[in-house]
Amino acid sequence: NDAFKQNQFKYLTIPSSVKIIGALAFEKCEQLVEVYYKGNIEQFNELNLSSYFPNTILENIDFYVIDENGNFRIIYLD
Repeated sequence: NDAFKQNQFKYLTIPSSVKIIGALAFEKCEQLVEVYYKGNIEQFNELNLSSYFPNTILENIDFYVIDENGNFRIIYLD
C-alpha cells in the first residue's frame, strides 16, 4: 500500500504488468519529477494515478507513456 512512501528518487518507470497501485504508494515522494509508464494510454488511464499523488506533488511531476516502439508521450493528469 505504501511501496514508495518517502523515497527520494527522481524518476520512476512503471511496467505495464502493474494493474493496481496502493493508495499511499507515493506519499511524501517530494523529489519525484518524472514517471514513465510502459504500456498504452488506456492501461495508463486505468491506473488512475492522479488519485495517488497529493496535488502539491502532482504539479511537479511529468508523466509519460512509452509505447511498444519506445516512443514517449507526455500525459496530463486532471
